[in-house]
Amino acid sequence: VGVILAGTNVPLVLLNGLIISLGLLLAYIINYFIGYYGWYKLFVQFGLGESVIKVQNKLAKNSWSAFFLTYWHPSTAALSSTAAGLLKLNFAKFFVNSALALLIWNAFWGTLIYYLGSKALSIASFKFVFVVILLWIFFKLLYIHRSQRGLNSKIK
Repeated sequence: VGVILAGTNVPLVLLNGLIISLGLLLAYIINYFIGYYGWYKLFVQFGLGESVIKVQNKLAKNSWSAFFLTYWHPSTAALSSTAAGLLKLNFAKFFVNSALALLIWNAFWGTLIYYLGSKALSIASFKFVFVVILLWIFFKLLYIHRSQRGLNSKIK
């Protein structure tokens, strides 16, 4: 919204992007230490334990691609940064990977929103979000159906 309200004032758009990026980076650093010192149990209490474990496994294999693929949205990035702390990933490596992935994604989203302008708000309307949720449910059910069909054929 800050980028949209900045309009065509490029310095203000860049300032908004910088402030957003610094705020998110600070949040990811906090999440790293939440994982590092074992406070991730809070995530487990909120039902996110399995998600943290999945991201932790991806990070253990290839940290840069895991950071890049999960930092497209702040929610998934929060899980990645917590998982990095759980793995006791070197803080300097975590910081560099986080900052790079964050800047790349924020530049992408900021540029897209800058060019879309106020149309970006109409795209993210209730109808759009509702359709995305319905599609997600459909593909999740399809995945479950295929998984169960595969298990049934193995049992026979």
